[in-house]
Amino acid sequence: MVSDEKGLYILSHSYEKEGMIEELFERFSVYFTNIATLGFDMIYECPCEKGCGLCLYYPYHARDEIPEEEGVLRKDEFLKFLGKVLGGEREILAVYKRKFREGKLTDEKILQEYYELIKEKVLRIFEKHFDLMIKNPASIKVSRLEKVLGHFIPEKNLVEVRPMKEIEAIWTIAHEYAHNWHFENKEKIEILNDTFIVEGFAQWVSLKVFNFLYRLSKMKEALTVSTGEYQAGPEFFIEVENRRGMATVLGIVKGEIEIEEDEELKELLEKWKRRMKSESGKKRSKKGGSGGRKRGKKGKRRT
Repeated sequence: MVSDEKGLYILSHSYEKEGMIEELFERFSVYFTNIATLGFDMIYECPCEKGCGLCLYYPYHARDEIPEEEGVLRKDEFLKFLGKVLGGEREILAVYKRKFREGKLTDEKILQEYYELIKEKVLRIFEKHFDLMIKNPASIKVSRLEKVLGHFIPEKNLVEVRPMKEIEAIWTIAHEYAHNWHFENKEKIEILNDTFIVEGFAQWVSLKVFNFLYRLSKMKEALTVSTGEYQAGPEFFIEVENRRGMATVLGIVKGEIEIEEDEELKELLEKWKRRMKSESGKKRSKKGGSGGRKRGKKGKRRT
């Protein structure tokens, strides 16, 4: 096997079997295509922007003019490369995926397809890992929302989500379908009428979706840009989970465990509600305004 700047060459030195090299090349082509396809699909599914050692290590050998970039992971470049190698639909998908990850996808038809796929994944996780069955899942729609990232409209059984980065879309869609489940069950489960519990659980379950799908690194980062029940609520559920396990968290929201009858849970809930009020008071005195799940300086949130 030899190579030059034009390509790779496989030379046969065996005369015992005619056509052996042709057969070897055909098999290699099939194997390579299968491996490249698996690699493309794995990188394509993960929403992180830069890549990590969990799904790729594609070292970039920098030229002399940019030595500081040597060894940098180039996820989008590698996805684009595999798309070109495989050709056809995957080459086009690689371009759309990069725009979606960066929050630059403006084609609402393609964005709608991505949101539908995320919705399906979220509903599967709800059912498989949390035993949260939504009898009548809401439709999902890309909408040019001004004040919020997304919201669930019970009267229309509709989730609306604004255009955004993939990683934000996953979290927002999971949050809103938690509300979809909540509205189906709030009449028979009294605690689901407590806003702190409702928003806290929606945030917590969104973070858990990241746990099952991708990485945990975004969990604390997400909470640092949240305020009010959007921050204190999931912190309450995280502490409950750390102390008593995920089954206790799910037991609370399903009405199987009464907080008022459990001294430890009652104490935890009161602690995080006090902390929320304290933090809200400090922020109002400094800036004026109220809490909410914010998005940067624009103050956009989930509802």
